[in-house]
Amino acid sequence: RELGEEDPRLRIQIVGDSFVLGDGVEVSERFTNVVESQVPDWRVDNLGMTGFGPGLMLRAFEAVGLDAEPDVVVVTMYTDDFRRVRPHYAGVGFQVPRFELKQDSLVDVAYPTPKPWSGLRLFQGLRHLYWARTDAELELNGAILDRFVRHATERGFELVLLFVPGRADTRTDRGRRRWLREYAGRADTPFLDLTGAIHSVPRDELFIPSNPHLNPAGHRIIADELIRFLDERGIARTP
Repeated sequence: RELGEEDPRLRIQIVGDSFVLGDGVEVSERFTNVVESQVPDWRVDNLGMTGFGPGLMLRAFEAVGLDAEPDVVVVTMYTDDFRRVRPHYAGVGFQVPRFELKQDSLVDVAYPTPKPWSGLRLFQGLRHLYWARTDAELELNGAILDRFVRHATERGFELVLLFVPGRADTRTDRGRRRWLREYAGRADTPFLDLTGAIHSVPRDELFIPSNPHLNPAGHRIIADELIRFLDERGIARTP
């Protein structure tokens, strides 16, 4: 369906990666579709895509989501999404322009042209250490989220941040969701951490076997948690 078509319902857009797109489940089983089926007064549009990181989420939202005048926008951050702001990350292979921070401003840059030394293990290792051991990755994530916040302020929609954990509660996961919670607090933005809800159930009951993605039962948990969260906070009232 078209994002901007006439519809009297409250408009909710869910932005994210393959977890939002629903890799591994039927369209009707995706949590976005489950939410809409459970609360028919909400129109829930899915802006997820395989391989998206925060930068591509922002580009997709600005390209097709913003002008559809959403009432609520949920930015869904799966734990692996944080690293996808790195310059050489290409999603599913498309070398689209990247975001960089220059003098604390978010700017567009061309996808980096490979250098003769780019394939050397030493170079790749040093590059990984830079992004893994400095604050550059989180600072860039923060700048991208800042732009979502600015759009919310200027266009008058409610912004929500949603964290989706991996199969195990790793140290990396804990650090990422702690940072996202702290960011949400500074930005005065509602934040829903799904770690407790998802990890309270044995992983073989919620995840597709030998796959990082959630099965239909996992999507139903996200749907239930999101409906409860939006309703309890008055962001989107159920009838």
